[in-house]
Amino acid sequence: MHKSAQHSKAYTSWITQRDKALEVLLLKANMRISDQMRRVFNRILEIVSYRYGSIPHGSLITTNAKYHLEMLRHTINQDMVSVAHDISSNIINLKKWSYLLASVGEAEGILRATGKQTKIHITKQMLDKETETNANNEHIFDRVLLALGGISDRVMRALDVSRIRRDDTKQALINVAKTFPKKRIVKNPKKVLKKLTEASIKRPDIEVEAYVPDDEWQAMVDDYMSDFIPQYRSPDDVWDVKMPGDVGDDLTEVYGWEMEQSITHDFVDSVRSGQSEAATQEGITDFVWISIIDNHTCDGCCGDFGCIDFDGHTMTEISEMTKGEVDSCPAHFNCRCTMAPMLDNMPDLPQSNQEEFDQWLSS
Repeated sequence: MHKSAQHSKAYTSWITQRDKALEVLLLKANMRISDQMRRVFNRILEIVSYRYGSIPHGSLITTNAKYHLEMLRHTINQDMVSVAHDISSNIINLKKWSYLLASVGEAEGILRATGKQTKIHITKQMLDKETETNANNEHIFDRVLLALGGISDRVMRALDVSRIRRDDTKQALINVAKTFPKKRIVKNPKKVLKKLTEASIKRPDIEVEAYVPDDEWQAMVDDYMSDFIPQYRSPDDVWDVKMPGDVGDDLTEVYGWEMEQSITHDFVDSVRSGQSEAATQEGITDFVWISIIDNHTCDGCCGDFGCIDFDGHTMTEISEMTKGEVDSCPAHFNCRCTMAPMLDNMPDLPQSNQEEFDQWLSS
């Protein structure tokens, strides 16, 4: 009889550790992106400080005013394009590495639940396909540039208002800074991997036959193990304007803005894709949907149904419930639900420990 892998303690303990590692990758990506955004926001303040005094106050339509405003907008947009490339690169790496860790980790979880040999084959072409677009089929660079363009528009609007009010440069800088996304504090990810002695390692009798790009796996592990050090926090990089939400010397702030939500959604989508790929390669065709049940659980995200209705049902059952409207994955934007493969012959195998996971990840 087929049962959800969630009934296996060996599977759930392993997947819990894998998911913690995935969360570290997500947090570090967001912190790097916030560091890059800090750079461009300070650059915007520098540009405004240099050019604002040259823009005539009063009318918005004089030739002289329009010229200076267009020059300012052009300079800001150039910086936005530059940082958009950096942010896009971080999102692509996050999607690639989370897909890789999710798929190989899922194969290992299935092995630990069933005690049977598993195989996973991930190619560079598969990783490239995973990172071509985001979860909404939008090209990642275009989506990032669109979001940053919205910030540029708000900056220019703030400058127009400052000119009409005849604000001085200091006040104009404050008005511009208020248009930037607000910051929130997060816990700095700990360096999880520990130095292990050979005697402390308990290797399973069989291992996953994993065929993956070695350079990508090593890059993912290096990112997971490394300490995050912001690049743009030195006095030379920070413009002397109090930014909304500044938290002094704390290095664990990230910008809470629309791209952060989108990045998280893309991350979760890549994780689910990786899980599905691993299961598919093992001949597993069905998953059980596991909802987070609390006062935020949606009850109408899929027409007459929601995540609360899908909890505990397989994808096959969900397709029947929705008359085919949902036939693969009912996840919606910012969905917190997870899924587990349907397996058979699950012996009562022991749980894995953190040392095993750490050694597996770095091997």
